[in-house]
Amino acid sequence: MARQAVLASLSLTVISGKKVLNCGRGVHLCGVLALESGFGPNAYEHSDPVVHGLWPQTAPYGTSKCVAPKEKRVTKKKHECFAPAGSKQAWFQNHEWTKHGTCAGTKNDDDFFNQVCDLSREPLVLINKIRDERIMPCVQQKTEPQQETCFLKIIKEMEEAYPVWSVDQYNDQIMLSACAGRDGRWKLAKVADFPSVCSWSNAGGNTLSPTARRRRPASRPSHHGKAVCAPQKPGPRCRRDSDCSSKNGCLRCARSRKCTNQPLSRLRLNEELPVGADLLSIDGVRNAASTTHPGFFVACMGSFAAFGLIAMKVRSNLRSRRVALAEANGEYYLPVE
Repeated sequence: MARQAVLASLSLTVISGKKVLNCGRGVHLCGVLALESGFGPNAYEHSDPVVHGLWPQTAPYGTSKCVAPKEKRVTKKKHECFAPAGSKQAWFQNHEWTKHGTCAGTKNDDDFFNQVCDLSREPLVLINKIRDERIMPCVQQKTEPQQETCFLKIIKEMEEAYPVWSVDQYNDQIMLSACAGRDGRWKLAKVADFPSVCSWSNAGGNTLSPTARRRRPASRPSHHGKAVCAPQKPGPRCRRDSDCSSKNGCLRCARSRKCTNQPLSRLRLNEELPVGADLLSIDGVRNAASTTHPGFFVACMGSFAAFGLIAMKVRSNLRSRRVALAEANGEYYLPVE
């Protein structure tokens, strides 16, 4: 399959039953942060990328230990990064907690989901930025081939910025490797860095792995009070342009249904005169008329008018073809006023 070949060329590992995550010497907790691109089938299809969960890789998926939470009480508090689940949010969070969170070594369920939301926030911003780009290969995202092409770009850029452990090619998910120290604080890190980042021989390891520290995108702008749009960052949710006009720094509602400060692309639909062409001013026409035989002048003006009509027709056809081609490619072009 062509897509599998491309994944292999990116040095990524496709999930299989034989792949085991080895925490390394002195590390008792390790796992993966599962992120959904939104291109998957059925329940995995979303207009925006979302976090699936944080999964300690206990046997047979890895060598992580199952470390129970420090508190037995369960708060059942809802967390914003799982809000896309809608009416099923409570059920989904309970599922994630009972299946994965109870082995993550956190204080309680509230602490576990707070860490999941914090770890996934910036990677999701990067995925969403790529999906919102109006350039190839993510211009169109309607058909499966278009989504696959865009997903490959997402994988490549995520691998450059974060420790990608594996890719779920069936549901279009990306798994980032993570580990936790004795303090129960989870961190994104390359597997090779686990012993230095999450060793249980110290207070929990460094706060940030060398890989994550090297290329970590800017944090998403907070929306305390009046929401704002920042360059290359998704803004507040919207349904139409008017929802964004009152937001500070926002220009319009993007295709992702989030406000953005990026204007629509513009193409100057004007044809330039060929090099060396003469420009005849009104004064020039008037001077020529005073020194030319009237019959000849009328004939010339008739010829100019005929050529002018033909030129206008040709320009109109060219402009229509350009606009149609642009719309077919997903671009939005506006004539210069």
